[in-house]
Amino acid sequence: MSVEFQEARPNQALHLTGPALRSRDVKVPCSGPTGELSRSVSSVDDSNMRRNSKIQTVIIWLATALVGALAQTAPPQNVKDYFYALPEKFFESEKNKTANWMLSHQESVVDLNNGYLFAQGDGAQPSIWVCLFKKKDSNHLVAVQTTAGDTDEITYLYFYLYEQGKWRDVTKQTLPVKHNEQYRHNLPRYGRTIKVTTPTGQKLYDWEWDREKFIVKK
Repeated sequence: MSVEFQEARPNQALHLTGPALRSRDVKVPCSGPTGELSRSVSSVDDSNMRRNSKIQTVIIWLATALVGALAQTAPPQNVKDYFYALPEKFFESEKNKTANWMLSHQESVVDLNNGYLFAQGDGAQPSIWVCLFKKKDSNHLVAVQTTAGDTDEITYLYFYLYEQGKWRDVTKQTLPVKHNEQYRHNLPRYGRTIKVTTPTGQKLYDWEWDREKFIVKK
């Protein structure tokens, strides 16, 4: 290997060239009369490191998104799961935050064994009742009751089936008579009979669940 030295004047860089140094030039600056030398070598190109870092970031993001999607599509297992999966229309603001706040009230009830839940609301957010009725095929009919936002004298009652991550309203097919919003429909915590009364509490009739539909009993 041959190395050529070029004469350097004070404060100029001394250049070393030769066949073995084609891929990288080494510049040795002269510091002046003292003859002190300092070497600076060009840094290694880190483009590969940056590219690998970006790939890792994308992989982590995709994995996180996949886990979140699977969690959202996982079928509910109990009445609390169904409550958190309810459509947005039942909540006045951000669903998960509101649902957590409602269940934090002392008056709220979560009875997993009996498939019953009551979530206490306030003036802006109506209270919500959820009750599960098991069908012959072991799937659940989900009853959801709530009130009008400005009064509890008007009640809304819905019956849903949860199928492949979506809610299907089966209220008309399930009820034996048309729902009257002025009546009180007491979803059962124990048993499977919905007691229907007037606003003053006078009994009108019962809806008994036969694992497929409700039957009127007076």
